[in-house]
Amino acid sequence: MKVLFIGPHPDDVEIGALGTLLNLRKDHEIFYITMSRCLDIPRNTNILYEYNNVVKELKVHTEILDLPNRELSQRGKEIREKLEDYRDKNIDLVFGPSLSDVHQDHQAVAQEIVRIFRYQSVLFYEIPHSCPFFKPRFFFPLDENIVTEKIRILSLYKSQSKRVYIQEPPIRAMMMFRGAEFNVKYAEGFEVYRLKNLNW
Repeated sequence: MKVLFIGPHPDDVEIGALGTLLNLRKDHEIFYITMSRCLDIPRNTNILYEYNNVVKELKVHTEILDLPNRELSQRGKEIREKLEDYRDKNIDLVFGPSLSDVHQDHQAVAQEIVRIFRYQSVLFYEIPHSCPFFKPRFFFPLDENIVTEKIRILSLYKSQSKRVYIQEPPIRAMMMFRGAEFNVKYAEGFEVYRLKNLNW
């Protein structure tokens, strides 16, 4: 199976779906694309260096574009063209930000995902600080080793360490909360846009 993870910015996929990515990479071919480098924000001076350290750990196919942060809604054509390139790789399953995400960049990317991937399975991941209306209906259980690895990899984004939502306690708590909804210790939750029978 070919699986595509799409992030508007560095760390979005890692916050919302890294545990699932780490699980799926054992048996499937994983692609991971990020739309913006976010270098317009002063605290992000080192974020490309941190991102490169993260993707080295992931050992999957990665690509980062240089579309302008906070302006992705104005770059629909470029986003569509890039997603079409990935669609043509015969992707089976796509993970992306939620249509209900209130961040303008996240929402813009989600809208292009559903335009391009009309016949693929699509799941939306959760960014806690910008998804107040998130309603997961699919849960991917995570074991303790995967949870520990997710937290360790997120800690490589040192420039973001003062942001509460990326710190270990809330990240672990979110996985525990989603796990409790499915009667397991840890899980990541996803909204289902379209889900076909897949060889997990």
